[in-house]
Amino acid sequence: MGKQGWFSFVIVLCLAILTSGCGVLPPLDSPQNGECQGSAGTAALNLYAIEPEDWVLDVYNYSRLADEQSTPGRKFREARHAAFRILGKQVHRWSDFVDFKLSEADVVRITITYLSPQLIEAILLNEALYKGVPTAPEVFKTSLLEGLARTGSRAEILFLITITSTRYTTGPNGEPPISIDIPFKSLSLTNSTGVSASAKRFDQSITQLIQLTHGPVAGVFGYQMTVGNEVNCSLLLDPNVNNTISIHLDDLSVNGQGRGPQTWTIRYESLLGENGVGMKPQYLEPSQPIDNWKPSSNTPRPQITVPSTVDGYWDSYWEQMACYIWEQVTFANSP
Repeated sequence: MGKQGWFSFVIVLCLAILTSGCGVLPPLDSPQNGECQGSAGTAALNLYAIEPEDWVLDVYNYSRLADEQSTPGRKFREARHAAFRILGKQVHRWSDFVDFKLSEADVVRITITYLSPQLIEAILLNEALYKGVPTAPEVFKTSLLEGLARTGSRAEILFLITITSTRYTTGPNGEPPISIDIPFKSLSLTNSTGVSASAKRFDQSITQLIQLTHGPVAGVFGYQMTVGNEVNCSLLLDPNVNNTISIHLDDLSVNGQGRGPQTWTIRYESLLGENGVGMKPQYLEPSQPIDNWKPSSNTPRPQITVPSTVDGYWDSYWEQMACYIWEQVTFANSP
């Protein structure tokens, strides 16, 4: 082999070595994708370790502005209105759903909601105002920090899966109750850089065959918070590099029939930052009794014929979902 041929061979060999790993992600159990705690002496990486955001404190402080002798006063009602509207928008903001049409009458909807720090804050705000006339701002801020810390103490990225249907009984022609079987061990999260993780934990009540006989069913599941090793440890959902959350399921069955792969996609962080999406308080006198805004064990029934452009329907839909998720997070209606 001449010098030119040998030189070409070396170049090709080097390129082959350099490109051999391109496009191939490390397997989930590799050290690069493992859960990590970072270097000794550094602050723990936790998505829920945040300071209360201005919009939460602004609404709470607005509710304390006394403008009349009666209780609750106008400003308190306006604050409750603003807080509940934010909660509905936050639930919509952090959710995605997949519909399964079983017949002309029967539909099953599976919704996955990221229990983001902002959504947790919105729930805590509504819970505080729901319980009555506000106390001192310092007390509320402390309760916010405690709620966020309790959520973050699991060191997991938390999601809520909600299964709803058009019916929760036998069908009009004797059809059996709708059943769902979800193999949660194959429910994986993939971030914007292509790193995937399997669910770290999930409520056992939703890992069994689910019979929709008593109403909607929901359960919490979580993923590892971090990825990497002790030298290079980062958040799995680092807001600086991730734009979307993608949750993929290899297969699931409805009424014993396989439905194939399914994917839920949730927008995470835009290139320009959050910019207060769904978190701008609007202080208006409510058009309905504020007692309607409370935790609920009921969900709206899915309809697949309503276009996404019908804002009036969907605003109400997500606010009803917000009441349900509020109850699931706080157990407000438990005996």
